[in-house]
Amino acid sequence: MPPYNSPIRLEKLSLQRMGKYVADLSVQLVTSAHPSNTPDFAPVSSTTSLFPAKQLRKHLKDMLHSMASYRHTSISSKSLQRTKNVCRHLHDMLLNMVPYYMVNAVTLELLRQLEERLEDLHELAEQQWCKTIIHEVVKAILHPELTEIPATWKWKHIVDFVIIEMGHLGNLKIFKLPVNVEFIEKARTESMDFAITKQLHSMVNLQKFVFHHYCTDDTMRVLCDNCGLLRCLDIYLSNNVTDSSVKHILKLKYLEELDVTETDISYEGRVTLLNGLSQHNVKLLRSYRCYSVTSSELCALSSEYPELKEFSASLISSDLPIREFRKFRNLEVCDIYSYGEFLYCDIFKYIGRTLVRLLFSGPSVNITEIIKNCPSLKSLTIKADHLRMSSEPLPELLSLQHLTLRTRDSAGATVLLSQCHNLTFLQLCAVQLFFFTCLDDVMMKNKLRSLQSLSIGSLNGNLPPEAVTLITQHCSQLATCKVFGGQDAELRGLYQEYPGVQVEPELWVQLADNVGFANKGRKTEIVKTCVNYMYEFRSPNSFEYN
Repeated sequence: MPPYNSPIRLEKLSLQRMGKYVADLSVQLVTSAHPSNTPDFAPVSSTTSLFPAKQLRKHLKDMLHSMASYRHTSISSKSLQRTKNVCRHLHDMLLNMVPYYMVNAVTLELLRQLEERLEDLHELAEQQWCKTIIHEVVKAILHPELTEIPATWKWKHIVDFVIIEMGHLGNLKIFKLPVNVEFIEKARTESMDFAITKQLHSMVNLQKFVFHHYCTDDTMRVLCDNCGLLRCLDIYLSNNVTDSSVKHILKLKYLEELDVTETDISYEGRVTLLNGLSQHNVKLLRSYRCYSVTSSELCALSSEYPELKEFSASLISSDLPIREFRKFRNLEVCDIYSYGEFLYCDIFKYIGRTLVRLLFSGPSVNITEIIKNCPSLKSLTIKADHLRMSSEPLPELLSLQHLTLRTRDSAGATVLLSQCHNLTFLQLCAVQLFFFTCLDDVMMKNKLRSLQSLSIGSLNGNLPPEAVTLITQHCSQLATCKVFGGQDAELRGLYQEYPGVQVEPELWVQLADNVGFANKGRKTEIVKTCVNYMYEFRSPNSFEYN
């Protein structure tokens, strides 16, 4: 039996069972809090007349009256006390039963299943009395030894309560609320920012803070005043963070990772920030991410932080002093985004020998230069429509283990995949033609025998089942197989034929890389290309084998 069809581990089954128990318990608390939540309407008789207008009017009147009283009823003190008692018992049970090394995994699974189950309650979960119950359950789930909260905008029913309660978690070291383009316009900007800022006063042990899009100067002031141990600051896409925050960020003496991409911190402000952070006793900065890097900014980085490990820039101009990259002696991770014709060949010559992970996104990329100059790559991400190569044979990428490839260039994808003999992780987003004409060629030259995780999909939305069949038959070590693209019927057919295959349409958002943001400094808008990829090609349903 292939590994991807094998039974899941006992540990995961235990977590799922715990999550189901807590989710069912929450629904029971909600349904028992108000007996009127499922009004019993008498059936309408149709024996007297084909259109019993009088009975219909009476039935409709009773239904509307019941629904109105149901919507506006507040939770009784007796029900509230019962909810608190049950949640207190649940909290004590989790404290006694969950070992410390499982706290993060258990808590995340409980929260995830609670959110999923609340979706079944529809509008009921939006009622204030129901929110009171949900708040008590979330409070019971959050273990006091929790060290990480990877929150998400998809937690539309519980995210507010998680944030309200995180101030009571004295051991919390990591808080992450990254942006999700599907929910970006639905998020409550002011309330979310205010709630997070309010909790930061007590989070003195925080070491990693990821808050995309909605972070503000006020948040930065409170964060930097109270979280002096912070090592990672990621405020990607936060247009409300300006030069006013520079003096506060300079208080962070242990900062190792900094992401100010698409903030309103000016070029001068970023140079001041880099120079100021270098004045601390130890120059700890190891990772720096920005949008459009300038000459003075690059010079400050290369002179003050020659031991930089990670660098990312969404725009590098052709007049940049590329030779400054020579000073980065141990650069291991580089993310470059380009929407022009500049191919960055010189950059690869200067930093390629030490690179372990490379991401390039743009209209075209010179694959030959990457392979020749980056011999130690373990992870490569290419998102480019055209893969340029020279006619000379390419060396094999024996060190490469992780490959993410999004392209319309079937011929280039075939050549590249044929060189990667030790891949363990592959994400492939290509055109339909690739799967029909090129996949056989790849498998003849490279059996992908070491592949353990696979995600494949088609750019034009027609993923043939034969592609999954071919790969899964040859890749004997495959443990995870995910597909995206195609029509609902095809996805359902794949799911039935391969029970271990996960269908995840949302991989489009990650792999298509056509998300853009406009109106910097004002309200962020999603560019139409993102909407096209998210809704034109993907399936509205998702099926997952658990």
